[in-house]
Amino acid sequence: MTRSSWSSTAVAFAAASALALVLAGAPYALAQLPTGCGCTAAGTVTYRMTFTATWTDPTPPTSFPHWSSPIGTSHSSCYTMWKGGILSTTGMKNMAEFGGTGTLKSEFTAAGAQTLSTVEAGGIGAASGTTSATFTADRYHPLVSVATMIAPSPDWFAGVNSVDLCSGSTWQQSVSRNVYLWDAGTDSGLTWTAFNSVTNPYQVIERFTMASTRATVFSSYGGGAFGTMRFDLVGTDTGSSGTDPSCSQCVSATANPTAPVGATTTFSGQGNVIPSVSMLVTSLLVAVATLFH
Repeated sequence: MTRSSWSSTAVAFAAASALALVLAGAPYALAQLPTGCGCTAAGTVTYRMTFTATWTDPTPPTSFPHWSSPIGTSHSSCYTMWKGGILSTTGMKNMAEFGGTGTLKSEFTAAGAQTLSTVEAGGIGAASGTTSATFTADRYHPLVSVATMIAPSPDWFAGVNSVDLCSGSTWQQSVSRNVYLWDAGTDSGLTWTAFNSVTNPYQVIERFTMASTRATVFSSYGGGAFGTMRFDLVGTDTGSSGTDPSCSQCVSATANPTAPVGATTTFSGQGNVIPSVSMLVTSLLVAVATLFH
């Protein structure tokens, strides 16, 4: 084999090795930052949350179908107001069963620097309608979660969880999400006006599906959305951001950008990793070096 062909073979081998690392997953990988940890946008901003309910069942379950006051907060990556698959807090229980907001607001306060601004709009006194409220966010608290009880119901609600208002160094002008129906897991009632029936033990929060025991309740919707929640940027203060809550997830991800494959932490279902750039560069440098050996 000539020197030229041998060198070409070496380069090809190195390139194939690099491709193998991509396909198999490099021994070390860059972990994707948790949602809400990569925001570098300046200042404190004001958003308007608009909840538009589209509950249009032609045969409503009661003469007074309505929605409780939407309640929520802007927060860091380390705070969870609610999400599917976990147990409801007392605040979420009270909101989903009675439309109460006081306990949730106390939970926001108890979270300290992990929460920033409360979102609270007026209720909607009909099956469909619109309500809105403003709140603030900053680089340390770029996420927002909101929930509202659908009434009357045992413990059913609609809402959004950890919507990211920031994209790198930019605040998003408008973000819209469909809202679906969820069961808080604290009351076992199967009909709109069922008597109180405490679930013991409590079950995790679960989204209604056509396969659930409550499928007939929402059969006319085919499991679809009950409305939207939209977040529009309405004001920007380019001054300093709020207090850094030192969110442990963000601190850990920033301080340890690499982790062995198999030990890479998964955050909010976003555990994708990419091969270590340094390893790929090293492979290519070795290949180039053989040309001059």
